Formats: sequence, structure tokens, C-alpha cells
Amino acid sequence: MSSIHLDSAKVYIIESPSAVNILENVYEGKPLSNILNMSGIQNEHFLVINRKVLASVFEKIIDDAYNSATPIMPYIHISAHGSDDGFKLADDDLIEWKVFKEYLDTINTSQKLGYFTPTGSSLLCSPITLCMSVCNGINGMKMCNESGISPYAVLIGPTESVHWADALIAFSTFYHLCIFKDKRGDEVVVQMNDASGLDKIFKFNFGNEFFKAVRNSKIDKRLIDYNIS
Repeated sequence: MSSIHLDSAKVYIIESPSAVNILENVYEGKPLSNILNMSGIQNEHFLVINRKVLASVFEKIIDDAYNSATPIMPYIHISAHGSDDGFKLADDDLIEWKVFKEYLDTINTSQKLGYFTPTGSSLLCSPITLCMSVCNGINGMKMCNESGISPYAVLIGPTESVHWADALIAFSTFYHLCIFKDKRGDEVVVQMNDASGLDKIFKFNFGNEFFKAVRNSKIDKRLIDYNIS
């Protein structure tokens, strides 16, 4: 199958389960990685237990860009327990949104993988598609309120608590349709909700600059309910 996304996209699954998840052997990352492998979607799965490991993962993503012969479109998938304020690592350390923005900005300010200018626009945009498989993950949009350029091009996440099984089905659907089938992400979020049997729980949010760059030509007005901006 020929797909621009399939050739360049890579999903970085960053999973940080709670102690209870570990004891009960409840994981999202490995099943998701197996599904992506079946579609030939490039991916890596990382089990993150603390901030030091999280920082190392972001260094690995930047190294990938430098070592790759072709450009990488990074999809950063966070699988953890979340709240309005951020998400928790396995050691119960809360990563607040303003702190997580700093991790994302290590990618955005890197020489090989950093900010880019979309065709027909003069705005600098992040290359990151951020997928928050955490409860209340759409609250990551609070990072856009911080000073500077939005730390992601688009953000996908739920507006409330979501069962692990629903999240796995939803994001498997997103990656399959968006990367393997080359569908537009703002359209695919509708099918994410349908596949997991949820009613507009998963939302799609454009980063400020990316929204301005594409709003006149790319956004389907029928989907405005799915875009929180």
C-alpha cells in the first residue's frame, strides 16, 4: 500500500502504568504496538517509570530524526493515568502540563525535527501529533496557553475518564485510518468515537499556529464540535 504517512510516520508509545496496573498486568502499550505492527506502522514502545526515563525517551526520538535517511513525522502517544492538571508516571509523580510542554519543546527546538512552516503559511508549527490516552487528556490543550508556540500541531484525547479497552480500540482506529489509510485526523476522530462506542468523548484540537495555517482550506466545518480551540 502506498501512503505518505506510512512511509514517514512513527508512533512513540510512552506508557507509564500505575502500581495496580502492573500487579494486575494491565497494559495498553504492547497490544497497541502489536496492532500497529500488523499494519506496518513504525512504532516503539517505552515503559517509563520516572522523569529520568521520560527524558531519555525524548532524547531517543530526537536521535531517530538525526539517524533517519528520511523525515520522521512523530506521533507521541502517552498512556498513563491523567487528570485536569496533567498525568502521572509509574512512581506517582505528576507531570503537570506546563512541565510536559518542556519535554515536547526539546523536540520542537531540535535542529532536525523542530518547528516547520506549512506550505502557503509563514507560521512556525510543531511537527508533533500528540495522542493522550489518559483520562481528561484533551486538557493538554492548556499547554497552548503557555508563552511561545503551541507544542503540538494537533492533539487527540478524551474529555473524561475512559476505560483502557475503549482507549485501545479508539487509538488503534485512529492510527489505522490516519496513517495506514491516509485519512485526515480531524475526520478520523469521529470514527474513533464510533468504534469505541463513545459519544464525542475523544476530541481533536489544533495547535494555535497550525489551526491558523490550515483553517481556510483543511478543516471540515461539520466537525467543529470535535475541535476544541
